Amino acid sequence: MFADFIIIKIALKPFGKAYATVDGKVEIFDIGDITFPVMEENALFFATHIFHIPEQQTGHCGPKCEENEECVHNPPLMEQICMPQQQCKILNWCPGLLDTASVKEYSLSNVENMGVKIVSSIYFP
Repeated sequence: MFADFIIIKIALKPFGKAYATVDGKVEIFDIGDITFPVMEENALFFATHIFHIPEQQTGHCGPKCEENEECVHNPPLMEQICMPQQQCKILNWCPGLLDTASVKEYSLSNVENMGVKIVSSIYFP
């Protein structure tokens, strides 16, 4: 007797490391740093360039606003508050990529030597 259907599961597990020379110093980047976006249906992406913003840190900054109603309310990351500097209060990386002049772009080396392990299973219910 044959089953009417089968269940197949496939997982992609990337592995390896890449590096770049940032301000004269070699920086190592692993899978968590260079696979983006983390969740993408039927796809896997490897970054080949990085953007480095030396003064960037986590803080409260966001898009420009004039009043609270212009801001999104989604606690704990986003509060519907327009701060005195006329930015929505959002827990974010500050300054953003487009908000600073000190953005430096670097090419990642060794990405071509990274690999992907394919793990699959088949289940016949």
